[in-house]
Amino acid sequence: MVKAGYKQTEAGLLPSEWESSCLSALVSLQRGKDLTSRERRAGDVPVMSSAGINGYHDTAFVSGPGIVLGRSGASFGRAHYCADDFWPHNTALFVTDFHNNHPLFVFYFLSSIDFTRHNSGGAQQSLNRKFIASIPIGIPPLHQQEAIAGALSDADGLIES
Repeated sequence: MVKAGYKQTEAGLLPSEWESSCLSALVSLQRGKDLTSRERRAGDVPVMSSAGINGYHDTAFVSGPGIVLGRSGASFGRAHYCADDFWPHNTALFVTDFHNNHPLFVFYFLSSIDFTRHNSGGAQQSLNRKFIASIPIGIPPLHQQEAIAGALSDADGLIES
């Protein structure tokens, strides 16, 4: 028997007002674009790789805010948030469309997923956007996403201070 106000879904037990869907309904992802150190020009645009900021360039490829997910290696599946315009490096997947979801909530949500079961590589772990698109998830309404993102951001701020 399911407790009142909840529903049983493929994603597990969810509050009734949450949407039961898959990861591709939350965001669209794409592989980043290569940018060698020789191609980089002095600038203040973050280059976001699988491990976060790994340098700067003079041209953005994506308007912020944005999120990258580590595609391989030690940073496999790790999410990184960038509030500003940035260049997503080819070592990462990046969000191309938030589908009207709150970007900071999406960052925290993606950070909570253990992607190890979705490894598409062999000896070297690899994250393939097509393999993770169908992960079943629950998506809260936008006002709840904003509240969750605000609370987690406040908690992060307290931890940092």
